[in-house]
Amino acid sequence: MGAEFPGVLKQRLNDSNKNLQVLAVDITGSLAVAMGKPFDKYVKVFTGPIIAVLSDNKANVRAAGVAALENIRKSCSMEMMAPVFGTSLANEAPALRKELLTWFSTAIKEEPDAAKFDFSGMISPLFSCLQDRNA
Repeated sequence: MGAEFPGVLKQRLNDSNKNLQVLAVDITGSLAVAMGKPFDKYVKVFTGPIIAVLSDNKANVRAAGVAALENIRKSCSMEMMAPVFGTSLANEAPALRKELLTWFSTAIKEEPDAAKFDFSGMISPLFSCLQDRNA
């Protein structure tokens, strides 16, 4: 992908222009599919900003984020994404937590080796989510 492109794309994932942000999320998901396994080295760079998109008020932005997460998971496996989940669940945004946990609960069922993955970083944030009184 070159040296500069990942950084520029990552900045667009946090853009205030929602159309540009959704486009950047879609491009990231498409890159994961197109590159396949070599996308592994970019998973940690892009997963956090894509998960942050799940806190947006607009449904189309959240849907684009979930689709990109699914594309990354299918291309690289959830094991590469797992370290970012705990940090993201520590976020106080109820919409982000809901969207991420909903996606996670369905995606984990499709991972054949999920029992071998290290999800220990999610334990404490997950208990915080369960104790959260937000609807």
